[in-house]
Amino acid sequence: MKKGIRFGVFLLAWIGLVLTACTTAPASGEGSATRWEGTVEAILPDGLQVSGRLVRWNGQTQILGEIQVGSRVEVEGAQADGALNATMIRVQSSGGSVAGTAGGAMVSPLPTPIPQIEFRGVVEEVLPNGYRIAGQTVVVTTTTRIEGAIEVGVFVKVKGILLADGSVLALRIEVEAPPAEVEFKGVVEEVLPDGYRIAGRTVIVTTTTRIEGPITVGTFVEVKGVLQPDGTILASRIQREEKEERPEVEFQGVVEEILPNGYRIAGQTVIVTTTTRIDGPIAVGTFVEVKGVLQADGSVLALRIHVEKPEEARPEIEFKGTVEEILPNGYRVSGHTVLITDTTRIDGPIAVGTLVEVKGILQADGTVLALRIHVEDKEEQEEVEFKGAVEEILADGYRIAGRVVRVDASTRIDGAIAVGAWVEVKGFLQSDGSVRAVRIHLEDRSGKDSGGIQEKRDEGKKSSDEMKKDDSGKKSEDGNKDEDRHEEDDHDDHDD
Repeated sequence: MKKGIRFGVFLLAWIGLVLTACTTAPASGEGSATRWEGTVEAILPDGLQVSGRLVRWNGQTQILGEIQVGSRVEVEGAQADGALNATMIRVQSSGGSVAGTAGGAMVSPLPTPIPQIEFRGVVEEVLPNGYRIAGQTVVVTTTTRIEGAIEVGVFVKVKGILLADGSVLALRIEVEAPPAEVEFKGVVEEVLPDGYRIAGRTVIVTTTTRIEGPITVGTFVEVKGVLQPDGTILASRIQREEKEERPEVEFQGVVEEILPNGYRIAGQTVIVTTTTRIDGPIAVGTFVEVKGVLQADGSVLALRIHVEKPEEARPEIEFKGTVEEILPNGYRVSGHTVLITDTTRIDGPIAVGTLVEVKGILQADGTVLALRIHVEDKEEQEEVEFKGAVEEILADGYRIAGRVVRVDASTRIDGAIAVGAWVEVKGFLQSDGSVRAVRIHLEDRSGKDSGGIQEKRDEGKKSSDEMKKDDSGKKSEDGNKDEDRHEEDDHDDHDD
């Protein structure tokens, strides 16, 4: 009897252990069936975080009840890759019972996955459940991967899930080397929800940003901060500057393009705001005068744009010359910077060395805004040829015999040219009086080359010999005349 009782107790205990292993304890082997209970800590893009454990779902997962952060759930599934792949998720009610229908039908769809976000910034504060980073509350859990020692002032990269309350559930926080600080001045162009647009740059402010003075649109400020990977600046300090420190500029030009936030005028980006005063209707081709503030990015924040009357506009100019260089926004023609726009009429293909006729408007900075560029025929070019000594080496050529001679990649130079060398120049006369050289040939002063000083000396010697010969002949002729006179005198005496 006692043996039967002992055997019954042993059998019941063994059955209990087997049931416990099969129902409540997580399996240690990959692919084994598991049932897991816990609290939903976060809803991830592909599952849940339940009491520090990753639970994944798919389209075949049955969900009984409405899943929310804080819900108590029971999960059935198989373990794989350190996570639990759920076949069923049951939401427990507050009393501990399982929500859902008796038949186990799905009563709620998969929660909408929340996309991950990634940002960088400085750790500003250590919180009970995480950190404040770049003004953002970052929540950490036991599954958050942290690389590096995190403390206030450290620069980090955060990857996580944006939660409904605006905080970020961190999946990973990585310590990075802080970027270099930046400092610049400019005008406040726009007030943003999390900062300002200053001199064309987005400046982010946080609770730790030090702001000195009231800041509104049009205020001139100095910004100090850290450059972010997305190009924004996390401001550590924004200081209001006095008006006299604003670098104001003033220029005139033609409106070349209408931009989303202003205009392109005479090759310059001009930003307009609600405080910009605009006198007259502006369209492409309108000649205007701009007064504004030079920004850090080279643009101009316009204070006023005044449409000029035709008689106030700058006069048109017209000249001919050779293309010396192709610029990003035009050409350099015989020393003039010529700017082109979408409205510039160009007749013929243009390359370095091409002779062109330019018609345009002289800008305040000395450039020419081209209205038309006409490629000239080669026969229209006036050829010149001369010889002389090299007097000076210029940036784009030489000064030879008092004339400016310009060279380019197409110029043929025979011999090493230095100051004092005697050369022969062949080229084309330019509108400014200079010569665009086609060939510069070094002459040999010994006279063994084509011309040179020796040729001049030979010509001089020849002239001298001819003069001597002439003088000798003249003397001979004069002597004969004297003899004739003596004979005539003797004849007269004899007659007497």
